[in-house]
Amino acid sequence: MDKELKEECILVFQTTHRTLQAENILKKEKIKIKIVLKPRSITTDCGLAIRFNAEDKDVIFKIIKNNNLSLMGVYSRSGEKWIKL
Repeated sequence: MDKELKEECILVFQTTHRTLQAENILKKEKIKIKIVLKPRSITTDCGLAIRFNAEDKDVIFKIIKNNNLSLMGVYSRSGEKWIKL
């Protein structure tokens, strides 16, 4: 795992369209993110998630709120498990 992604979190949206929409907005805001496959243990219709540094969480939440993005959940990795925040 990247040193920069020491505390890894993911954003999960209901659809691929919403995930890609969020990706575009976050990249325009210069937030370091990466599209990844959604862990199988997390159930939604979308197979993608957005990985980000935990330290960017507050800024990301503000951007999501300001852009009226419909977020299904935010998860943090704990060993091999993902825990909903």
